[in-house]
Amino acid sequence: MPRADPEARRQYAAAYRNREGVKERKRENARALRRKRAAERAKQTGKTLGKNGYCLIPIEKRFWEKVNKDGPIPSHRPELGPCWLWMACRTPSGYGQLGLPGKDAGIVIASRFSWELHNGPIPDGLFACHKCDNPPCVNPAHLFLGDHEDNARDAAAKGRIFRDGLAVRWNYFRNKKECPRGHPYTTESTYTNPTTGKRDCLICKRIAKKKWDQAHVEHRRQYRNAAYHRNKAKKTQQPVS
Repeated sequence: MPRADPEARRQYAAAYRNREGVKERKRENARALRRKRAAERAKQTGKTLGKNGYCLIPIEKRFWEKVNKDGPIPSHRPELGPCWLWMACRTPSGYGQLGLPGKDAGIVIASRFSWELHNGPIPDGLFACHKCDNPPCVNPAHLFLGDHEDNARDAAAKGRIFRDGLAVRWNYFRNKKECPRGHPYTTESTYTNPTTGKRDCLICKRIAKKKWDQAHVEHRRQYRNAAYHRNKAKKTQQPVS
């Protein structure tokens, strides 16, 4: 298309708009057909139809589809009965996550939703805490409402944290006898951080340092060899006359 020809440019722009209009009409027809079919499915199944033309599954049904009621019984509270385990998406800490219906509605913690489903809304500033100390559990009988202080007090009473003066240190791994790689926690092979109480395996640290030193030495050797050959090539290169 010649740039200096205004008529050719107008014709090209009109053709481009017509092509985009055809694409948009095709997309609209596809959306209308999808809404029509979804309406037929909703009429047959009795489901709710969303704004985007899809059948919306009630959030309560979605919740129960992801719950396993045959979970373990807490060893420290057997009178509570089995946990109801959340089998879908979880946070890194193990708490279940449930997507709320609607665009940009966000997610909610599954245990919190379970409490509200069985007992009503949770007041501001309170959380659904676990009696069973099992984060994926959504059994309402295993939950109680409390703030951060109540939750910390409950954990301290169960021995999950301990206090040393004014410092509160989490002690989740206090009863562990071995590190994650199987090395025993002994006086000679363990370093305990005096501030946090966290234990580090010195055997694992030595192994990691040895691997790092080997990788570092190999890297330096490769760098020196490359520099040597590069300088040698420069010296042997003949000047261009």
